[in-house]
Amino acid sequence: MTSDDIKSWFYGECSAERRAEMEDWFVANIDSPLLDATLNEILKSCDKADRERTLKAFLDTCHRLGIEPPVHRSSKNAWRIALGGMAAALVGFVIGVSIQSIGDSAHKGGPEWVEVYTNAGTTNTVLLPDSSSLRLSPASVLIYDSATFAECREVYLHGGAYAEITRDSEHPFVIKSNQASIAVLGTRFDFSNYTDDTEMEVRLYEGKVTVLSGFAETTDTLNLIPGEVIKVDRKTGHHNIFDIRGLESHSTGSFHFINKELCDIANELSRYFDADILIENEDVKHRKFYAIFANGESLPQILDGLNASGQMDVSFLDSNTVIIR
Repeated sequence: MTSDDIKSWFYGECSAERRAEMEDWFVANIDSPLLDATLNEILKSCDKADRERTLKAFLDTCHRLGIEPPVHRSSKNAWRIALGGMAAALVGFVIGVSIQSIGDSAHKGGPEWVEVYTNAGTTNTVLLPDSSSLRLSPASVLIYDSATFAECREVYLHGGAYAEITRDSEHPFVIKSNQASIAVLGTRFDFSNYTDDTEMEVRLYEGKVTVLSGFAETTDTLNLIPGEVIKVDRKTGHHNIFDIRGLESHSTGSFHFINKELCDIANELSRYFDADILIENEDVKHRKFYAIFANGESLPQILDGLNASGQMDVSFLDSNTVIIR
């Protein structure tokens, strides 16, 4: 596959047979460096209007082929940064729900969507109309309808957040995400559901939550109590619950890795530090860690702590590129 092949397909200049071959390649290589480079090149040649149309065409293609766009990756590629903004406008497709149809039926005057997104390396605290707050994790997208929020406290979240939810027994608060949702009354918890991670995770510190999981066509309804964390395997739908009593909600810059695979740890660190962390050692990729870093440790310090046994070779090619062998 070449850059010219990708451009030809993207501009609709190839045959129907070739287009089918290209779509198969696209699905299998959504994170390809070649695709990154080619889209960056295409965007550089566009004016503002063409740039927006190009990004929307990319998102529409992802939706049509049934894959999620990698808006949550490192923001060092310009097209990924811009794509994050475009994804907010189409987040109903990204997280698998049609928010437009929901809003139209719920509010005769039409929905009034509020969209908030964060790039890699940034967080953002959102104060909702009911005084609930969500601190969005890096590379996340939040959307809700302000017109109906008082009657229907629902938000749509792609990524993660730390939540402090105002209690309202008549109007449960619901977070809808890809193949999962969480219903709460008044509570504090951490939520993480990124498509490039192996697991969805909910950590409850106060109150009560009901987690509805639908991964791999396995439907579960689970109730958590304070001091518990649920981890749901995104591929199998299987879940595990761990006791985290005594572990308080963490602030920005601290990390709680609870029985977490190294590949997911690398993803989280990549999002937070806006870094590229590549694991070339398959023997350690799925090794699980239980580690807490709560003192503002830097990326090198965290990786040194995880490699205390010396079983990995951690190399920094530059300040934001790491190879683990």
